[in-house]
Amino acid sequence: MKVAIGPHSSATPAATLRKLNCDVALRGEPDQTLAQLADTPWSAIEGCCWKDDSGEHISPTQSVTDMRKLGALSFTNYRVEHHYHRHHVFQGSGRGAELEFARGCPWSCSFCNKTLFRNKYRERDVDAVLQEVDTLI
Repeated sequence: MKVAIGPHSSATPAATLRKLNCDVALRGEPDQTLAQLADTPWSAIEGCCWKDDSGEHISPTQSVTDMRKLGALSFTNYRVEHHYHRHHVFQGSGRGAELEFARGCPWSCSFCNKTLFRNKYRERDVDAVLQEVDTLI
């Protein structure tokens, strides 16, 4: 099964289905919905868009993840020493990993399209993030 996620499938799911010739395009955040594809009827999955012989089925809604309910990711098999990282803002590079502390943006810049995506600023549980840090170091 070919699944598209990200800003294009969220903003233009029908075009994404056609252009990528994928089976499913998920609108919104796929943290829970991606796993649901395995055992839930697609029509019951929030933000799930697909095509079949009867045409395209475009969900009007986008899934939004409750960030406080996300547990710590397992980095037990992640070897920091094998991953060189260069951040797009800071100079230099080195060993590292990216951690997600929040989604969204608290600002209201006039040039940004955040109203379409991630308009509401949401933070993860601090203990979950610290658990990830502890695993990595």
